[in-house]
Amino acid sequence: MGWDAGIAGRVTFDAKARKVWLASAADSKSALGLTKHVSKRRFGPMPMADALEAVAKIELPYLRFDWKKALSIEALLDEDAYLDHAPAIAAVFAGALASGGKGELVLCAVEGASFAWSLGARGIVKTKSDRPEIAALERRYRSASAAPKLPALPEQPVGQKAHRGKVWVYQPFLNKVLLVPRVRIPNVERAREIMIANGYDPDTGEKKR
Repeated sequence: MGWDAGIAGRVTFDAKARKVWLASAADSKSALGLTKHVSKRRFGPMPMADALEAVAKIELPYLRFDWKKALSIEALLDEDAYLDHAPAIAAVFAGALASGGKGELVLCAVEGASFAWSLGARGIVKTKSDRPEIAALERRYRSASAAPKLPALPEQPVGQKAHRGKVWVYQPFLNKVLLVPRVRIPNVERAREIMIANGYDPDTGEKKR
């Protein structure tokens, strides 16, 4: 039986701190205390720009990430996704805070496990498992998932060969059906139902005639 976890964080900068941050390096050691309890993934120093690009390219159904002004993230991840991506996310935020940014990153189990950590001005500390940021994230997910409005479907039909190894997934934050890597997610069947109801083939993404 797997488990799920929520990640929520926001860091703001003045111009000097942002410049220092973008010129720094990301290293899994900088935030090891946040993730070592579950993830053994490690990586050496890499330019912060490369680390940010890697996190921005993560294709998961319940993840929002932005770093153009403030650095922010909110995500609901299953066990596999957390093990793969939490170390990189934590390292990016650790670098931001070490460079003079102000804010906090929170990582909490929401189902099937028990851990709650935060990274902020006091460093890495254990925190409450009922953090409001994570609770709000779960509420938005449930509200969006229950919304009766049908989401937008892909404008361009995608053939079977084009998405081998991927799956159509309902993204409740955006209220859309997206094509993402075939990861273990809870609402694949809902995505299929939505596509069928809108006249699309759920296996190919093509509009039925």
